Amino acid sequence: MACYAFPSVAQARPEAPRAFCETYPEVPECAGVVVTCDTCHLSTDPPSWNGFGLDLLAELGPLTADGTSFEEALPEALQLIELEDSDGDGVSNRDEILVGTRAGDATSVWLPDPGGSAGEGEDEILPNPWYALGEYDPAFALRRVLVLYCGRSPTYEQLQEFVALGETSGAEAQRTRLHEHLSSCLAGEWWRTTGVTELADPKVKPIKAVGSETKVEIAGFRVVLADYDWDYRLWRWIMTEDRDVRDLLLADYHVVEGEDGGLEIITGAIGDPTNLGQLAGGQPLQPDKRAGMMTTQWF
Repeated sequence: MACYAFPSVAQARPEAPRAFCETYPEVPECAGVVVTCDTCHLSTDPPSWNGFGLDLLAELGPLTADGTSFEEALPEALQLIELEDSDGDGVSNRDEILVGTRAGDATSVWLPDPGGSAGEGEDEILPNPWYALGEYDPAFALRRVLVLYCGRSPTYEQLQEFVALGETSGAEAQRTRLHEHLSSCLAGEWWRTTGVTELADPKVKPIKAVGSETKVEIAGFRVVLADYDWDYRLWRWIMTEDRDVRDLLLADYHVVEGEDGGLEIITGAIGDPTNLGQLAGGQPLQPDKRAGMMTTQWF
């Protein structure tokens, strides 16, 4: 990253990123990542510097002449060149550092709109035609509701009609329409069969190679080591129809799915379903030992 010169040798310094971020803790590049070498360097092997690095070297020389360490001198050297424009792009080094562009690269720069598109007394930032920034965005809320709960984006016509509703009838009418869409989605087939199921993915962690879709066979029987469909069916049952969510940890029953897609409860231990052409995959635990999803075989 930043750099240092001895009387006889110049080196890239690996401790520089830490010192840089201690000097500028608020910059984007210091938010959970490591500042890269090209902040100061064109190359680290062999070492060579961009304009910012060269300006920094010029200040580090005098600061370290009395034996002060590189790491101790770097913060002061950075501050001494803050108001300079090392890459000649018209923006000071400090402003580039704070905004997240490269102070040593003239092609890395952010400048305000030079066209003067805003009128006198108006905001210099051009309006965003797609999203309402810094405030509640009803059109975005519609997109989010339909994607999350209906599994699709709104059509162009739906979106235009929704925006027009706000212009003619106000925000309250939009909120009412939004809740109508939400209620429709939650009662729809996609949410009940796919959307709710996918909510369980991070916990169930399905592995199709060993699940009910497996193609691994022994003596003509598919070997189902992870019949996690039991977990998903139980999850879907409990998380729909306003049922008691505590059954996720308390249920002493299992859930099966009929040919029509409907779910129903079954009780008792369930042996390996060899009649379905597979080995393993049952739920043999006795009901009095059951504790919801914590005791299904795969979970």
